[in-house]
Amino acid sequence: MDAAVDTGTNGKTRRRRSTARKDSSGQEAGMSKDVVIEKTPYLVKLHNSAKDAATDYSDGIKAIAEKAGVNAASLRAYVTAKAGDDFEEKKKHVAQMSFLFEIE
Repeated sequence: MDAAVDTGTNGKTRRRRSTARKDSSGQEAGMSKDVVIEKTPYLVKLHNSAKDAATDYSDGIKAIAEKAGVNAASLRAYVTAKAGDDFEEKKKHVAQMSFLFEIE
């Protein structure tokens, strides 16, 4: 196995071993170039779509935040919470933060 080099958060270099994928019995799975060659165009298309979607999302957040007169980061956090499963939890957190900031 090849040793990979990684720089930790403290700046020190540490070595880690690269590992192969395991099959259902825990054995190293055989590698196949054919699957990679066949599926690469599809994966590249998905990658580019994701990149374009991220750009469109970012541009949309900025434009709508500007029209609404709100901070883009706040709008992004709201949309992320609305799209997730923990909206009510985030809403309670924001209410508590609002309460605490009103103390001053």
